[in-house]
Amino acid sequence: RERRAMGEDLRNAMTNGQLSLFYQVQTVVATGAVSGYEALLRWEHPVRGSVPPAEIRDLAYENGLIIELGEWVLDQACRAATGWDGDVRVAVGMSASQFLLPRFADTVQATLARTGLPAGRLVIEVTEATIQRDRPRALAMARKVHALGVRLALDEFGGPKSVLSMLCEFPFD
Repeated sequence: RERRAMGEDLRNAMTNGQLSLFYQVQTVVATGAVSGYEALLRWEHPVRGSVPPAEIRDLAYENGLIIELGEWVLDQACRAATGWDGDVRVAVGMSASQFLLPRFADTVQATLARTGLPAGRLVIEVTEATIQRDRPRALAMARKVHALGVRLALDEFGGPKSVLSMLCEFPFD
């Protein structure tokens, strides 16, 4: 019952301004120059306070909100990045459910058009687990997204079932 209530709270949080993005700086190791920021989701619940990101993700999956939440994060991150100086990129992590949707590339393209962010300033991060969930579908989607001019990054690589060939096969930047 509590998880269901928290799921409803999450649904309302998206429209009531309780969700926000924190931007973690990414730098070039050799020079220390800022190359971009990774968008990290935060939720300040009116009663429970700060809700951990892993719990937000789990609640979103449990309550069928993961796609809607992912689209909200993508939209907010692209909007924020349009106000940044220079060619600073924004990285957005995608859930497997969202990245493997047949319409995902269309969603990215529409978000870029709506926000005005150049495609080369967006980095989509996918985990190794996402790729392993359905490798042929993930490869097809990676190629579609990359063809838009969007950069791709592999996150959480190096688990016990890692496959080095994916580093060559996928168009990671």
